Amino acid sequence: MVDIDHFKHVNDNVGHPAGDEVLRAVAARLCKALSPNDAMGRYGGEEFLAVLSGVGQEEVLQVGERIRAEVVQKPICCDQGEISVSCSIGVAVSPTPADLERLICAADSALYRAKSSGWNRVEMKPPLLRGYAKYGVALFDRAAQEVVYPVNIALHLQIYFSQGAG
Repeated sequence: MVDIDHFKHVNDNVGHPAGDEVLRAVAARLCKALSPNDAMGRYGGEEFLAVLSGVGQEEVLQVGERIRAEVVQKPICCDQGEISVSCSIGVAVSPTPADLERLICAADSALYRAKSSGWNRVEMKPPLLRGYAKYGVALFDRAAQEVVYPVNIALHLQIYFSQGAG
């Protein structure tokens, strides 16, 4: 789960058009940091959700850090000027895709810990079950369109950007 840090400040001080541009730019950066096999979509407000398949605890942390670094790499240019952004990320892993709601809840808990520990960081919730974790979730923003994956996970996402987008 990825949340843009202090996003309300952007909307309140620079305006909603600039906030919309920040959302688009961050989404594009998230897509750039993910592999073609990963799924990403807006989960709500300034949050995004990524589902990573076939990754373990160490890999999901590496992906989270790669996402964080991509988001903060340079300011976002818009009509109102340059806007520096950072993000906080909560990740969770599970050896099975059986309980997606628990996995999302765990990632949300890790996201809360990232924000309360100083922002602009990646935090991980301990594995939900023992053993090798094959399915990782990094949360990003709420959505509404159902997508079914080959591993029989039903996600409700509204995908705004493709991997090949800007």
